[in-house]
Amino acid sequence: MTDKFIVDLDEIREEISAFGMEEEMKSGASLGRLDVLSSIKTLSEMFQQCMPRLTALFDEAGMGGDMTPEMAALLEEARMLILCAGHLLTDDCDGETPDVPESIINACKPGAPNSDACLASIASLVDLLRSVAEKQATLVARFPEDPRLSPLLAKTILWFFRRFGPAYILPSSDEYRENQGGILAAYSTPETAQPLVNFCTSLCLMYFCHLPQEKEVHDETTALLKAMAKKPFVRQLLMGCSSFDKIVALSSATSCLRHNASASEVATSMKTVSGDLTLDVVTGYQRLPYSDRARILTCIIIACSDMQNDKSIIMLNGCLKAVEMSFSNLCQALR
Repeated sequence: MTDKFIVDLDEIREEISAFGMEEEMKSGASLGRLDVLSSIKTLSEMFQQCMPRLTALFDEAGMGGDMTPEMAALLEEARMLILCAGHLLTDDCDGETPDVPESIINACKPGAPNSDACLASIASLVDLLRSVAEKQATLVARFPEDPRLSPLLAKTILWFFRRFGPAYILPSSDEYRENQGGILAAYSTPETAQPLVNFCTSLCLMYFCHLPQEKEVHDETTALLKAMAKKPFVRQLLMGCSSFDKIVALSSATSCLRHNASASEVATSMKTVSGDLTLDVVTGYQRLPYSDRARILTCIIIACSDMQNDKSIIMLNGCLKAVEMSFSNLCQALR
């Protein structure tokens, strides 16, 4: 009883601490938006100092050895910088249409002082985070158990793009009609937005298959996928992502599989769907908790809800057919 009380008390303390840090981040972001260019430059300089050391740490993945306090401090430094960047460039829009903060729009507006420098600094910062995320996810696929490839850092990167992507990709708010150009033009066409959508879906796919048991990571992967799927114009871009094709194929292939399904059962299920799937990828996805696989299916259904798109209809019908087959098998087993 005492041990349970201590655990509950620790969790309460963590929640209070997290809430306090969130408030501090929001306050810091409000102050930073008074001079967006200086804030972005300061963050970029700190990232430039941190990221080479972080990538060097990633390069040691698979070499063995324990996590040292220095390694932990470096990972936390990187995580805090990402949190600062996320709060500066985005707002928390749960339940609302994600928008680019007005101060960011004004700082990058054509004709504003140093607007080009501000826009370039934001783009450079986002590109740097993309390169770090890609390196980490690629190594996670090879060394998923290595503590240097921190799942907490992965969660934070996903959190950043979950807030950044829906706001900045194909911005469509009526309020933007009078403010064209600048940051609103950075990802405003299919050609400029598609690479970022491809990146986000690829990142989700990698973590679905190679970190299937990390709940906090998948709270963010599914939230990121759903946030993109909820934007009508982004749905069209999702239909052009090979990674999204694989997510749909994996959902269909594993809908009838138990967690302890044999390799032969997995191989047989793989033959029922199209897509370039491998046994290790399907096996990894199969290990996702049912609740996470249900959330992914919800994301797929939302993304495929455009009934004017032939590919959307095919994907939706394929997923629903797989679910129907799984449900029918359950009903037969219960007879």
